[in-house]
Amino acid sequence: MGWMSKRIWTATFLLLLGASVFVAVLVRGQQQSIPMPDESLVELTVKHEGTTYKLVNGDLYRVASPDRLVFVENIYDKDFREKNYTQHDGQVFRVDADTGKQYPTRRHFEDGFENANLITDLIDIERGWNSFTLQSASTPSVREYVQLRNRILRGEAKFIDNRVEPSSEIVHTGARALKCYSLPPTPKMVCA
Repeated sequence: MGWMSKRIWTATFLLLLGASVFVAVLVRGQQQSIPMPDESLVELTVKHEGTTYKLVNGDLYRVASPDRLVFVENIYDKDFREKNYTQHDGQVFRVDADTGKQYPTRRHFEDGFENANLITDLIDIERGWNSFTLQSASTPSVREYVQLRNRILRGEAKFIDNRVEPSSEIVHTGARALKCYSLPPTPKMVCA
């Protein structure tokens, strides 16, 4: 193959590669953009630093134009309750997704935090705590803050910035209280 043939082949290859990238970006953009839904389907509308966001079926969208929304992030699973809870004889049970085991939920919850030193002392079936969420600038996406929470609960990590933990610094009754600390959201975040 001569040098001219190689140049033509290389140019053709680059042209086709560029066209495929353009089509992929175009298709991806179309998949992430949806028509403006009926306002009755919008769970929440928030304006932040001049940009309007809408929450629809657990997904957060940025208003791109009067008739289009652009997907930003999945905030919550709209089918969470159906996937994780069941009801028998008027009693609601939390279902463990891995084992299928069912745990009764409570109608009343109270905790004095007296015998807890760490957040891991609070998270267990007997005590009634099952999770916590720490969205922040360091962990802005669902995937990131779930990973951090799981690592904290396994004892592999510590809080980065936002935190929730038992403390004896300021108490109203007893010797301990629950201290919650949260930084304000960054401009790219709707909440913290």
